[in-house]
Amino acid sequence: MGACTKLAELVHSTDGYPFRLPDDLRAFIASDQALGAWVAERDGKVIGHVALHARTTPAVMTMASVALGLPTHRLGVVSTHTAAIALYERCGWTRIGLVPFPVGDGTAVDEFVYVGPPD
Repeated sequence: MGACTKLAELVHSTDGYPFRLPDDLRAFIASDQALGAWVAERDGKVIGHVALHARTTPAVMTMASVALGLPTHRLGVVSTHTAAIALYERCGWTRIGLVPFPVGDGTAVDEFVYVGPPD
């Protein structure tokens, strides 16, 4: 968990994720709201972490539901940002839209909506 915490701090400083660095990074990384989470290792060293979440803003869930023809309870949500976007696109994911995501200070950030490659 310590390695994941350090990695989260590094990602925040270089890629801006998470938008607001939580006080309790351990609780953020090991969220009980996640459907699943995975850690990537190379030579015994943690080099990445990803978590799949069931929900985000209703507008994002609706857009993905319409594009896929699936009910929202069958969908999951993954993080955005430059490195993640490049990975998704290299792996065949398709961007279907963009939805502003409101943050607590009255501003909004763009949340890209992707669908995974066909089975």
